[in-house]
Amino acid sequence: MDFLVPTTTALHNYIFLSGADQYSRSDFPADFVFGSGTSAYQVEGAAYEDGRTASIWDTFAHDGFVHGENGDVACDGYNKYKEDMQLMVETGLDAYRFSISWSRLIPNGRGPVNPKN
Repeated sequence: MDFLVPTTTALHNYIFLSGADQYSRSDFPADFVFGSGTSAYQVEGAAYEDGRTASIWDTFAHDGFVHGENGDVACDGYNKYKEDMQLMVETGLDAYRFSISWSRLIPNGRGPVNPKN
């Protein structure tokens, strides 16, 4: 049996696994939780939408320290979260750990929480 393993929240990129090692849910304890996790900067995108301001990572990346790449779009998880959740349901995940950019939640670093989020 071959497996497609999601590597991002958006589940648009996959690692194709095949070989002698084959596993199914029955190979794990009944209470084992299958899940996925992501980091905001790696998947969120929408860098300047809905009141989000630049984070330290935005500044770092735009200054050229990440091989000319940045997270402005990333996997666009901010806009594709409903599709992503549906893919996780279809994949059979039991849990999902995610993060949200602090500069989206509190755009000025102090003060009120962004009402759009």
